[in-house]
Parts: sequence; structure tokens; C-alpha cells
Amino acid sequence: MEPAGNERQYQPIFHIHCLGIPFDGISLSLFGPLRGRFSVPEDVPCNLDDMRMRNVLERFAEQYPAVEQIEFGFNDYIRATRYYLSHCMGVMLENLNPYQDVLTTAASLRLKEYVVRNVQKHLDRSSSWPEAAFQVVGGRDAWQRRMIELAEHPELVDATVSSEVNRHGLDGVPDQRLIINADLTEL
Repeated sequence: MEPAGNERQYQPIFHIHCLGIPFDGISLSLFGPLRGRFSVPEDVPCNLDDMRMRNVLERFAEQYPAVEQIEFGFNDYIRATRYYLSHCMGVMLENLNPYQDVLTTAASLRLKEYVVRNVQKHLDRSSSWPEAAFQVVGGRDAWQRRMIELAEHPELVDATVSSEVNRHGLDGVPDQRLIINADLTEL
């Protein structure tokens, strides 16, 4: 929940953070607010009656099905990423983070072929992006080498996850583990 324009309203927010990539805080990867008419983020009053609150919760779960799932699979993660990418209003479209998060997660799940295949797909998809989109990771070639390295050595991702769990004080949070679906969805 994010405070909205005034103290009597808030904005329900969905987000996923990838612990496989070092970061100083918990990021709002795949950030997604409840969207109302015309896909505009919706502010929700704090004093809703039960029926109106149920309606808000139903619409939020409809937009972000993962919030109600007891088990969360890799394909669910892909669907959440696709939804984010297709609704990222006001977000830089040439954003490497969602792709890097998915591929790092796939590497941690030991899905080497998936990573290799999708690294190349993403490089093809992003061929018109400015080089600046890859600058933070040292350029396209460096990014490709790093993703392949993680696919070949998933223990590197495991070590980063352990370090990030300690760094952010998440030791007490249960690890739900992503389910590896039989038929993997492509990003």
C-alpha cells in the first residue's frame, strides 16, 4: 500500500523483488498499481464498506493473480512480467531489469537452456535500444556473458540470494520456492 494524494486514500501496489541481483534495498520490480478506468492508477479511500472493499480486492487479484496464489510458479512470474511490460505507463520501455530478473531467476532454477535461448531473444528484441540501456551492466556483450555465466554456474545466484537475505534481514521470511512448470512460458 502506498499513500495516495491525501491521508485518507492509498494505492494498492503489486511488486516482485529478485534477490538474485544485489541491490541496496528492496526494489519495486514489476511495480504495478491497481488500475481503474482507462488503465489509470486508482486511489482507494480508507473508509470503504465491506462490499466496495471486496470489489477492490477482486479487481486487484484479477489484475495481479499472483497475490492470491498459494503456489507461485515460474510461468506465473513470466505472466506477471509480461503484464508489467504491457502496462508500464510512465516507465522507460528500454528497461533491462525485468528481463535480467527473469533470466537470473531461471539460472537459479537451473534452467540453463531457457536462459541461453532467452538471452539471445532479448538481445534481438532490444537491438534498437540505445546502448545506454545496457550501460549499467557494462554493455550488451558484458550482459550476455554474465547471464550465460549465471546459467552455467547457478551457485553464483544462490550465493547472492543468501547474501541478500542476510543483508535485508529476511532470514525469518519463509522461502516459498518457485515451482518449475513442465511447459515453460517464453518471455
